[in-house]
Amino acid sequence: MQRQLHEERPWDPARLSVLGDTTNRIGRVRTEQGDLDGALFAYRESRDYRRKLADLAPDVVEYRRALANTHMNEGLTEMELGVIRWNVLLSR
Repeated sequence: MQRQLHEERPWDPARLSVLGDTTNRIGRVRTEQGDLDGALFAYRESRDYRRKLADLAPDVVEYRRALANTHMNEGLTEMELGVIRWNVLLSR
C-alpha cells in the first residue's frame, strides 16, 4: 500500500521517509532471520528512497543521517555475506 501511495506522489517527502524507514526495518528483520541476501535487497531499496529524500532536501540533517545509517547496514551485511562466502570457499 505504501508503494502505491508513493507512486501517486513520488516526490512527497513523507512517503519517501516512510518507505525508507519501512524497507530498512525489513532489512533488519531479514538479517535477524538469517536471510542476508533478502536483507541486502531491502537495504538497497531503503538506500534508494533515502537518497531521493536527501537529494530533495539536502539541508535536513535527519534525512542524511538516515541515509548514512542505511549505507552502514548495507555495508555490514555485505561484509557478513563476504565472510560466509569466504568460509564456504575455505571449507572446500
